[in-house]
Amino acid sequence: MRRTIIGLILAGALALAGCSDSEGDVGGDAAGGSGSSDDFCSDFEELDQRFDEDPDAAADTVAVVDALDELDPPEEIADDYTTVIDAGRRLADLDPDDPAAVEEAQQLSEEAAAAQGRVSDFLSTECGIDLSSSGSADTSG
Repeated sequence: MRRTIIGLILAGALALAGCSDSEGDVGGDAAGGSGSSDDFCSDFEELDQRFDEDPDAAADTVAVVDALDELDPPEEIADDYTTVIDAGRRLADLDPDDPAAVEEAQQLSEEAAAAQGRVSDFLSTECGIDLSSSGSADTSG
């Protein structure tokens, strides 16, 4: 079963936080935002494929977040993409045995869920990558 890496980042975060499906609108401070949609889609699919072929590397959340952070999203999703990356970084450092950390993880997950949804929509509509399915993605977009 194949899941895309951006979905895996927050899936773990949401599991840690007890699952949330907030519709809040939170954006980060995008470091990128100058990339083309075609380049971003291609780079994302290549990175996703690399982690799909190496489950041990995909299990290293910090490495996955670092790799995703190297991509340059187009301006239309840059803020949301940065929100997801920032949440992934912060959640990777939290102690799941610390009640205050778990509460912080839940808040981060709620804030990042809406941003992840918008990035997922972009990946689906612009790149032909379906984050909710297993199996290989259609990259004809």
